[in-house]
Amino acid sequence: MLRQHIRAGLEAQKANRLDEAATEFETVIKMAPKLAQAYMSLGFVRHDQHRYPEAIPLFEKAMELKPEIKDVRAFLGFDYLQTGQLSRAAELLEKAQEEDSSHAQINAWLGTAYLGLGQYRKAIPKLEAAFKAQPKNVEILFYLARAYAGVSTQLNDELFKLAPDSPEAHVTLGISHAASGRNDEAVREYKRAADLNPQIPGVHSALGDLYVSASDYESAEKAYGEELQLNPVSAVVNYRYGVVLEQLGRSPEAVPYLQKALASDPALGEAYFHLGRAYFDQGDLKKAEAAWLNALNQKLPPQMEVSLHLQLSQLYRKTDRPETAEKHLREFKRLQEQLLAQEKK
Repeated sequence: MLRQHIRAGLEAQKANRLDEAATEFETVIKMAPKLAQAYMSLGFVRHDQHRYPEAIPLFEKAMELKPEIKDVRAFLGFDYLQTGQLSRAAELLEKAQEEDSSHAQINAWLGTAYLGLGQYRKAIPKLEAAFKAQPKNVEILFYLARAYAGVSTQLNDELFKLAPDSPEAHVTLGISHAASGRNDEAVREYKRAADLNPQIPGVHSALGDLYVSASDYESAEKAYGEELQLNPVSAVVNYRYGVVLEQLGRSPEAVPYLQKALASDPALGEAYFHLGRAYFDQGDLKKAEAAWLNALNQKLPPQMEVSLHLQLSQLYRKTDRPETAEKHLREFKRLQEQLLAQEKK
């Protein structure tokens, strides 16, 4: 009779008839109250029903009766995690991982428990391993991002306690202000950092970016120039400096910086776009065409790609190639309409 109820419970569980399975396993427990597998089986049913508070004492009883029982500890840890009992969840999941390091989900569950406990540095390797195993799992990626953000916050707190008026502390504050759109405050912090240590890398470039966002190209030119003194080979800084010079109407000066950026990073499509504009402004249409055709073969921001076709249309009209000019004008209109439609969504 006992075996019949066990068999019926397992068959019902396999068929996802969970209420029926629960009834069978409850009967088994009444008939054999010291049978660990019965508590384990009923625990898995309650787990599958997401009735985690009911599953927990069943799994605990199974482990009490048979400490060496397999597969229980990990799911018990998960159920504690689901009910917000994070310390107990982490304790169980750590032991479960020691017993079975191949269990695919334990890293994700344990990393999530550590995250909830604020133990971000312990969470990261577990969540990294989980994400490596499931690279399309958005939930794991979300938790991993939160863990890294938590570590960043903790490190920043340590930095401010250790050296509150250091250049590094002011750079950190500048980054935080810039990310929140408080650009004036960010400029102030970056300037303070640069005053304390003019050699600190990246500060002048960050200032330049903020000045560009405010269309203050004169200040941006000065900031990028100071960054180039520290890092003259940087493709990004050479590119940005060249763009600022072009915006200031100093195209002949912009060209060598844009060329230097492309020499360091030939895939920098945006540099080809601005190099073409610099040549076009000087009347060197042959070089402008070559630069813009190179830009066409690169991945550009959508708005820049739209502008590129308009620029090419104008160039081909100037060089008496009306059919090619019309082709690029049509593509300009098509992409512009597409972009506008996307913005309305």
